[in-house]
Amino acid sequence: MLGAEMVTAATGLFLWSLQDEIFIAGGFPALIGYLVFGVLAVVLTVFLACVGSVGVVLPLHLFARWAVRRAGRQDRWWWCLAAIAAVAAVVALAVGVPVAATGGPALLGPLLWLGLVAALTPATLFARAAASRKRPGARWGIVGTAVAGGAALWVAVLGTGITAYATGLLELYEAPRLSATELAGTWTGGHGDTLRLSADGTAVAHVTDDHPPGRITDEPKECTGTGRWSKSLQGDGIELTIVPCNLYGLTFGGTQEKPTLYDWYGDPDSGDRYILTRQD
Repeated sequence: MLGAEMVTAATGLFLWSLQDEIFIAGGFPALIGYLVFGVLAVVLTVFLACVGSVGVVLPLHLFARWAVRRAGRQDRWWWCLAAIAAVAAVVALAVGVPVAATGGPALLGPLLWLGLVAALTPATLFARAAASRKRPGARWGIVGTAVAGGAALWVAVLGTGITAYATGLLELYEAPRLSATELAGTWTGGHGDTLRLSADGTAVAHVTDDHPPGRITDEPKECTGTGRWSKSLQGDGIELTIVPCNLYGLTFGGTQEKPTLYDWYGDPDSGDRYILTRQD
């Protein structure tokens, strides 16, 4: 059950992230990367679920049984809830109090407690139910119920996400479509970089950034150059010919109201981008 919860949470996070520019901007190569990451994530999830079941869920169940014996009460399912709440409170206090004391978010502790209780409760209750069955066949029935419940939860989250995008409640990120008039003007980046695009197709760049696109060295370099620009054939960016500054093309990013021009640099897996923002 713990593994199903982890896969479901990862699926929900992925669906939510489709609204973010960084997950869409990479195009098809990024999609391949996501698929590879997904396969690795499934393998890692199985491993972590096994570790979590042995190292967290089982000790919680045993702790609840110990508390029942110490109290001299009848074993009931809510003892597991009490054990989970108590252990989660200790963890939340150990993490949340130092963070809040150093100026961090004060709600980290309560949110961590709530998340731990929500994540550990189903798995611990299923473990208790399986342990209480004497016949092996009955225990496998509990395991089957847990697997079916986890699969149903995953399908529900996936279906909810797809429905949200299909109905427009959530929207996939789409890069802005900029006209030549909207592109003309001054675009600035980090370290005082500027790119001036004129309506007549002239481009002037002043680059001081450490990592402009096309740069094959990590050493800082300052460059000023003049060239030409035009919209790309695909309409998703601009073509540049400013050879002295290694500027050859930039892609549209941001939103229609706050557009950016960017290009990837460095390791393709790093997600590093050289970004210029339009100055209104």
